[in-house]
Amino acid sequence: MELLTMATNPAAQKFVGEMFEILTLVMIATGGGLGIWGIVGILDAQAVGDTAGQNKGIKQLVGGIGIALVGVVGVEALNELIGEMFN
Repeated sequence: MELLTMATNPAAQKFVGEMFEILTLVMIATGGGLGIWGIVGILDAQAVGDTAGQNKGIKQLVGGIGIALVGVVGVEALNELIGEMFN
């Protein structure tokens, strides 16, 4: 019953849209922060010649890029899917 109410309530639809915008922003910021942390780790490990530290930094950088991509692509796809459910 609640799903039908949300489908016909413009305020609820606006809230859900804003929620997805905020989720996208948070995921991009988290991925960007992790990516920057990875770059700093790579540079720090490179300065002392620590190959294990470089590997860890690369993993963090790639993980950050992945999180940001999920924030851009995945959240938008989820938003479209939920939008189709209510129309």
